[in-house]
Amino acid sequence: MHLAVRVSGGDLPDSPFCITVVPASASAARSELRGEGLVGALVRRGGLQRALRLETRDAFGNDCKEGGADVTVSLRLAEVAGAAALGDGERHQVGSDGGGDRSGGGGSVASSPRTPMARPTSAGGSPAAGGRVAGSVVDRGDGTYDLSYRALAGEWLIDVQIDGRSVPPTPCSVVNAVDPAEEEERRAREAAERERQQREMAAALARQLQEEAEAEARRGEEARREAE
Repeated sequence: MHLAVRVSGGDLPDSPFCITVVPASASAARSELRGEGLVGALVRRGGLQRALRLETRDAFGNDCKEGGADVTVSLRLAEVAGAAALGDGERHQVGSDGGGDRSGGGGSVASSPRTPMARPTSAGGSPAAGGRVAGSVVDRGDGTYDLSYRALAGEWLIDVQIDGRSVPPTPCSVVNAVDPAEEEERRAREAAERERQQREMAAALARQLQEEAEAEARRGEEARREAE
Protein backbone atom coordinates (compact mmCIF):
# COMPACT_ATOMS: atom_id res chain seq x y z
CA MET A 1 0.00 0.00 0.00
CA HIS A 2 1.23 3.50 -0.84
CA LEU A 3 0.28 6.63 1.11
CA ALA A 4 0.74 10.01 -0.54
CA VAL A 5 0.88 13.07 1.72
CA ARG A 6 0.62 16.58 0.29
CA VAL A 7 0.97 19.89 2.10
CA SER A 8 -0.03 23.14 0.35
CA GLY A 9 -0.16 21.28 -2.94
CA GLY A 10 3.29 19.77 -2.62
CA ASP A 11 4.37 16.25 -1.71
CA LEU A 12 6.21 15.69 1.54
CA PRO A 13 9.74 14.36 1.16
CA ASP A 14 9.77 10.61 0.35
CA SER A 15 6.00 10.71 -0.36
CA PRO A 16 4.28 8.47 -1.37
CA PHE A 17 5.20 6.23 1.53
CA CYS A 18 5.15 2.44 1.24
CA ILE A 19 3.03 0.95 4.05
CA THR A 20 2.83 -2.74 4.87
CA VAL A 21 -0.36 -3.82 6.65
CA VAL A 22 -0.18 -7.12 8.54
CA PRO A 23 -3.06 -9.04 10.15
CA ALA A 24 -3.60 -8.83 13.89
CA SER A 25 -3.50 -11.93 16.08
CA ALA A 26 -5.90 -14.78 15.34
CA SER A 27 -9.47 -14.32 16.54
CA ALA A 28 -11.47 -17.42 17.45
CA ALA A 29 -14.78 -15.73 16.60
CA ARG A 30 -13.68 -14.79 13.05
CA SER A 31 -11.70 -17.94 12.20
CA GLU A 32 -13.20 -20.75 10.13
CA LEU A 33 -13.33 -24.43 11.05
CA ARG A 34 -14.45 -27.16 8.69
CA GLY A 35 -13.98 -30.85 7.97
CA GLU A 36 -15.37 -34.33 8.51
CA GLY A 37 -14.56 -34.19 12.21
CA LEU A 38 -17.59 -31.95 12.84
CA VAL A 39 -20.05 -34.78 12.09
CA GLY A 40 -20.54 -38.24 13.54
CA ALA A 41 -19.37 -41.48 11.97
CA LEU A 42 -19.59 -45.25 12.20
CA VAL A 43 -16.57 -46.36 14.19
CA ARG A 44 -14.94 -49.68 14.91
CA ARG A 45 -13.19 -50.88 18.04
CA GLY A 46 -10.14 -48.70 18.59
CA GLY A 47 -11.76 -45.65 17.01
CA LEU A 48 -11.50 -43.79 13.72
CA GLN A 49 -9.14 -40.94 12.87
CA ARG A 50 -11.04 -37.75 11.94
CA ALA A 51 -9.64 -34.54 10.46
CA LEU A 52 -10.41 -30.81 10.59
CA ARG A 53 -8.93 -27.71 8.95
CA LEU A 54 -8.70 -24.40 10.81
CA GLU A 55 -8.16 -21.17 8.86
CA THR A 56 -7.39 -18.30 11.21
CA ARG A 57 -8.44 -14.68 10.73
CA ASP A 58 -7.99 -11.60 12.86
CA ALA A 59 -10.81 -9.62 14.47
CA PHE A 60 -11.20 -7.58 11.26
CA GLY A 61 -11.60 -10.63 9.03
CA ASN A 62 -8.09 -10.51 7.55
CA ASP A 63 -6.51 -13.88 6.80
CA CYS A 64 -3.63 -14.62 9.15
CA LYS A 65 -0.47 -15.36 7.18
CA GLU A 66 1.64 -16.76 10.00
CA GLY A 67 1.24 -19.53 12.56
CA GLY A 68 2.02 -19.50 16.24
CA ALA A 69 -1.52 -19.30 17.64
CA ASP A 70 -2.34 -21.38 20.73
CA VAL A 71 -4.74 -23.91 19.16
CA THR A 72 -6.19 -26.88 21.06
CA VAL A 73 -8.63 -29.70 20.26
CA SER A 74 -10.45 -31.56 23.02
CA LEU A 75 -13.43 -33.90 23.33
CA ARG A 76 -15.42 -35.06 26.32
CA LEU A 77 -18.38 -37.37 26.70
CA ALA A 78 -21.67 -35.48 26.70
CA GLU A 79 -22.75 -37.25 29.88
CA VAL A 80 -19.52 -36.13 31.55
CA ALA A 81 -19.97 -32.57 30.37
CA GLY A 82 -23.24 -32.44 32.31
CA ALA A 83 -26.23 -30.18 32.15
CA ALA A 84 -24.12 -27.00 32.26
CA ALA A 85 -22.77 -27.67 28.77
CA LEU A 86 -26.32 -28.12 27.50
CA GLY A 87 -27.67 -24.89 28.94
CA ASP A 88 -24.94 -22.33 28.35
CA GLY A 89 -26.29 -21.40 24.91
CA GLU A 90 -23.04 -22.27 23.16
CA ARG A 91 -23.73 -25.90 22.36
CA HIS A 92 -24.89 -26.56 18.79
CA GLN A 93 -26.04 -29.73 17.06
CA VAL A 94 -24.06 -30.09 13.85
CA GLY A 95 -25.41 -32.21 11.00
CA SER A 96 -23.82 -33.23 7.75
CA ASP A 97 -24.37 -29.77 6.24
CA GLY A 98 -23.05 -27.91 9.31
CA GLY A 99 -26.62 -27.03 10.34
CA GLY A 100 -28.65 -28.06 13.32
CA ASP A 101 -30.02 -31.48 12.32
CA ARG A 102 -28.10 -34.21 14.06
CA SER A 103 -29.98 -36.99 12.29
CA GLY A 104 -29.27 -35.87 8.72
CA GLY A 105 -27.43 -37.90 6.11
CA GLY A 106 -23.96 -37.58 4.70
CA GLY A 107 -22.18 -39.31 7.55
CA SER A 108 -23.95 -37.76 10.52
CA VAL A 109 -25.02 -40.52 12.89
CA ALA A 110 -27.55 -40.19 15.70
CA SER A 111 -28.00 -42.74 18.45
CA SER A 112 -31.20 -44.79 18.45
CA PRO A 113 -32.45 -48.10 19.89
CA ARG A 114 -31.24 -49.80 16.70
CA THR A 115 -27.81 -48.20 16.82
CA PRO A 116 -25.42 -50.20 19.04
CA MET A 117 -23.46 -47.87 21.29
CA ALA A 118 -20.33 -48.89 23.17
CA ARG A 119 -18.33 -47.67 26.11
CA PRO A 120 -15.69 -45.28 24.72
CA THR A 121 -12.27 -46.83 24.30
CA SER A 122 -8.91 -45.43 23.38
CA ALA A 123 -6.73 -46.68 20.54
CA GLY A 124 -5.32 -49.36 22.81
CA GLY A 125 -8.77 -50.63 23.75
CA SER A 126 -8.84 -49.19 27.29
CA PRO A 127 -11.58 -46.73 28.33
CA ALA A 128 -10.91 -43.11 27.41
CA ALA A 129 -9.46 -41.55 30.55
CA GLY A 130 -12.14 -39.61 32.42
CA GLY A 131 -14.35 -39.58 29.33
CA ARG A 132 -11.95 -37.15 27.63
CA VAL A 133 -9.89 -37.31 24.44
CA ALA A 134 -7.22 -34.82 23.34
CA GLY A 135 -6.67 -34.14 19.65
CA SER A 136 -3.51 -33.15 17.80
CA VAL A 137 -2.65 -29.88 16.06
CA VAL A 138 -0.21 -29.30 13.20
CA ASP A 139 0.75 -25.66 12.64
CA ARG A 140 1.35 -25.19 8.90
CA GLY A 141 3.01 -21.83 9.51
CA ASP A 142 0.73 -19.93 7.11
CA GLY A 143 -2.23 -19.24 9.38
CA THR A 144 -3.84 -22.64 8.79
CA TYR A 145 -3.82 -25.65 11.10
CA ASP A 146 -4.45 -29.34 10.50
CA LEU A 147 -6.39 -30.85 13.40
CA SER A 148 -7.16 -34.49 14.08
CA TYR A 149 -8.61 -36.69 16.80
CA ARG A 150 -9.62 -40.31 17.30
CA ALA A 151 -13.40 -40.69 17.16
CA LEU A 152 -14.81 -43.17 19.69
CA ALA A 153 -18.32 -44.55 20.06
CA GLY A 154 -20.77 -42.36 21.98
CA GLU A 155 -21.92 -38.74 22.06
CA TRP A 156 -19.05 -36.31 22.44
CA LEU A 157 -18.67 -32.55 22.80
CA ILE A 158 -15.82 -31.32 20.60
CA ASP A 159 -14.21 -27.97 21.36
CA VAL A 160 -11.56 -26.24 19.22
CA GLN A 161 -10.03 -23.19 20.87
CA ILE A 162 -7.66 -20.37 20.01
CA ASP A 163 -6.07 -18.78 23.07
CA GLY A 164 -8.75 -20.34 25.27
CA ARG A 165 -11.72 -19.14 23.17
CA SER A 166 -13.92 -21.55 21.20
CA VAL A 167 -13.96 -21.44 17.40
CA PRO A 168 -17.54 -21.66 16.02
CA PRO A 169 -19.41 -23.94 15.64
CA THR A 170 -17.68 -25.58 18.61
CA PRO A 171 -18.39 -26.61 21.25
CA CYS A 172 -20.77 -28.90 19.39
CA SER A 173 -22.12 -32.42 19.71
CA VAL A 174 -20.73 -35.29 17.61
CA VAL A 175 -22.46 -38.68 17.82
CA ASN A 176 -20.47 -41.75 16.77
CA ALA A 177 -22.07 -45.20 16.54
CA VAL A 178 -20.55 -48.66 16.49
CA ASP A 179 -20.26 -49.96 12.93
CA PRO A 180 -22.90 -52.74 12.65
CA ALA A 181 -20.67 -54.54 10.16
CA GLU A 182 -18.14 -55.09 12.95
CA GLU A 183 -20.83 -56.71 15.12
CA GLU A 184 -21.85 -58.97 12.24
CA GLU A 185 -18.22 -59.95 11.68
CA ARG A 186 -17.83 -60.73 15.38
CA ARG A 187 -20.92 -62.94 15.35
CA ALA A 188 -19.68 -64.71 12.21
CA ARG A 189 -16.31 -65.38 13.88
CA GLU A 190 -18.03 -66.71 16.99
CA ALA A 191 -20.30 -68.96 14.90
CA ALA A 192 -17.30 -70.29 12.96
CA GLU A 193 -15.47 -70.96 16.23
CA ARG A 194 -18.47 -72.83 17.65
CA GLU A 195 -18.66 -74.96 14.51
CA ARG A 196 -14.95 -75.75 14.74
CA GLN A 197 -15.29 -76.77 18.38
CA GLN A 198 -18.31 -78.93 17.57
CA ARG A 199 -16.39 -80.67 14.76
CA GLU A 200 -13.47 -81.31 17.09
CA MET A 201 -15.81 -82.67 19.78
CA ALA A 202 -17.55 -84.92 17.24
CA ALA A 203 -14.21 -86.20 15.96
CA ALA A 204 -12.99 -86.83 19.51
CA LEU A 205 -16.20 -88.70 20.36
CA ALA A 206 -15.88 -90.80 17.20
CA ARG A 207 -12.29 -91.71 18.12
CA GLN A 208 -13.38 -92.60 21.65
CA LEU A 209 -16.19 -94.85 20.38
CA GLN A 210 -13.83 -96.51 17.93
CA GLU A 211 -11.25 -97.14 20.65
CA GLU A 212 -13.93 -98.58 22.93
CA ALA A 213 -15.19 -100.83 20.13
CA GLU A 214 -11.66 -102.04 19.40
CA ALA A 215 -11.06 -102.69 23.11
CA GLU A 216 -14.32 -104.62 23.35
CA ALA A 217 -13.35 -106.68 20.30
CA ARG A 218 -9.98 -107.52 21.87
CA ARG A 219 -11.63 -108.57 25.11
CA GLY A 220 -14.04 -110.78 23.18
CA GLU A 221 -11.17 -112.36 21.26
CA GLU A 222 -9.26 -113.01 24.48
CA ALA A 223 -12.34 -114.57 26.10
CA ARG A 224 -12.85 -116.82 23.07
CA ARG A 225 -9.25 -118.01 23.21
CA GLU A 226 -9.50 -118.75 26.92
CA ALA A 227 -12.68 -120.75 26.32
CA GLU A 228 -10.89 -122.90 23.74
